[in-house]
Amino acid sequence: MKKIILFKIMAIFACMATAQEINYKFGEVSREEVEMQTYPLDSSAVAVVLKQNGYTAFDLTTRYLNLWTREEYRVKILKDEGTKYADIVIPYYDNDGPGQYKENIIQIEAAAYNMENGKVVRKKMSRKYIFKELVSGHSYVVKFSIPNVKKGTVIEYKFKRTFNSIGNLDPWNIQLNIPVKYSKYETHIPDYFIFKHEAKGYEKIDRKMSESHSAPPVNQGNTSLVETVRYEDIEFTAHDIPAIKEESFLWSI
Repeated sequence: MKKIILFKIMAIFACMATAQEINYKFGEVSREEVEMQTYPLDSSAVAVVLKQNGYTAFDLTTRYLNLWTREEYRVKILKDEGTKYADIVIPYYDNDGPGQYKENIIQIEAAAYNMENGKVVRKKMSRKYIFKELVSGHSYVVKFSIPNVKKGTVIEYKFKRTFNSIGNLDPWNIQLNIPVKYSKYETHIPDYFIFKHEAKGYEKIDRKMSESHSAPPVNQGNTSLVETVRYEDIEFTAHDIPAIKEESFLWSI
């Protein structure tokens, strides 16, 4: 059972550089990234996450406070075995009953980038490749396979997860079973709430805190109110995170 008003930043890694933030914008993959052949910090890696980015905020435009998280990933396929990382599975929980907990996965976008005739060519994924599948009970997954992926391809995908509850902020997993070059997770929390930040691991995760204000409309039935809301903005970043893999005598990663 998940704890109310709690989120965790998950990381277990051996080293972390203090490099500056990587210049990154979804849809703008560089020639250097597509031409990249190996990952210097792990020559055995079949793929590497060049950047993963998460952003969690509240929706204050409805009668009830709802949460949403946007996730973006950029992955470089380094070896033929790494093409499996173009097969994406996103779990979520969907109970349509009155007053029940419900998530939704929306705004999915994905693309593959390859070198063709000396140029970086972007091939956007069609929505026909996106499927919803029931796992059991009210547990579902969204699945899609990004086409045109081979050794050397850079893939990108992003999606938005919405929640009808304020009590479930999913953990942000910084360390994966392939190396992660750069990870960033941001929260934009109104001062109605105080959240506990819990990190698991042995090394320091960079954290930057700031404050912002805005005046979104808050609908109360048929009445629309405007109030200034103070937000606590936190940015967690980590660099050059090595892969963590299952081992024969490792009972729990």
